[in-house]
Amino acid sequence: MKAFFFLSLFVFQEDSRFFGERSVDFWGTRKQGSRPKESLWTEPILGPDGRWQVYTPPREVVDFLESPSRQSGERYLAWQRERMSRLRRAVEVLKEIQTTPQGTVLYYFSKPGCPYCVEQDRVLAVADLSRVPLIRVEPNSPLWTRYAVRVTPTLVLHRPGKAPRVMEGRVSLTTLEREVHRVDR
Repeated sequence: MKAFFFLSLFVFQEDSRFFGERSVDFWGTRKQGSRPKESLWTEPILGPDGRWQVYTPPREVVDFLESPSRQSGERYLAWQRERMSRLRRAVEVLKEIQTTPQGTVLYYFSKPGCPYCVEQDRVLAVADLSRVPLIRVEPNSPLWTRYAVRVTPTLVLHRPGKAPRVMEGRVSLTTLEREVHRVDR
């Protein structure tokens, strides 16, 4: 009985396809046959999946292009400023993510030509830093501002969940190893 009901639904439809007038491409293998209707401001694009898509610029852009006026121009500029503001905030978040260490890190701030940095380099070369990665910070990095570095050399021992230990000037081998070994405690 169930089979007859199902079969009658299929056979007695006006269109012989099960889903009516539109065919269903379950596996996404069939390309769309026709291009979308074009207008002055919309652009048809062939997507990576082989399907046509229509790109229409945002309302502020279309309004300004359709009827350029001081008012529509101001709305367009306000829209652009908001876009750029959000983009800057997103970039700042990405920079923050990139400069936030996941574990304990020893940052080393130095500048070329600094005689005390040369001495600190010698200390770092013989120090036991097996427990903590040493990261030499580039002069234009936002980390200089984050840790308010004013003097070179400066070492910053960053431990998650704890205040960073900032060591300004040349740090002795004994002091450096004591601070680094304190990480485990």
